[in-house]
Amino acid sequence: MKDYDRSTEYFRKDGVAIENFEPWREILAKNLNNDLFKNKSSSSEAVKMLAQVDPSFATRLDNSVRRANIAFNHAGLANIATTDPKRYIQLVNNQDDLVNLAMHDFEKAARKLASRVSIVQWFRVVSYFRSIEKGTPEFLDTMEKQSEMLKKAVPPLTRQ
Repeated sequence: MKDYDRSTEYFRKDGVAIENFEPWREILAKNLNNDLFKNKSSSSEAVKMLAQVDPSFATRLDNSVRRANIAFNHAGLANIATTDPKRYIQLVNNQDDLVNLAMHDFEKAARKLASRVSIVQWFRVVSYFRSIEKGTPEFLDTMEKQSEMLKKAVPPLTRQ
């Protein structure tokens, strides 16, 4: 999820036109959906473990994953991008909100479960999530460098 969040942030930073943004967003969404499907059993197991500690929060986490899954299975988004740009922007913003909510819920769940094990485990989990956040500027910088290298290797097409 964090890769999707970081990547869409990168592609938006320069105000990319919708017709250029959507193909990339679609690829990123498909990858995220595949990851969610691949990790479905471990996510289910995490929800079951969490249910023993906090049943209502386990339900919330499960709902976050389900909402994200539904939002990223929206097949008509590419079509909406061309026919109704305002609605497209709203839908993509909704996806971003769902990703942020799910990431927040995953972090909260991990902290809660780790605190049940030991204070050392809790600190490890906190450190892990901090390292992910610290990695965002590095990720964006790497994307920028790759973009510059690509421009040098393959000159941009000019319209005639």
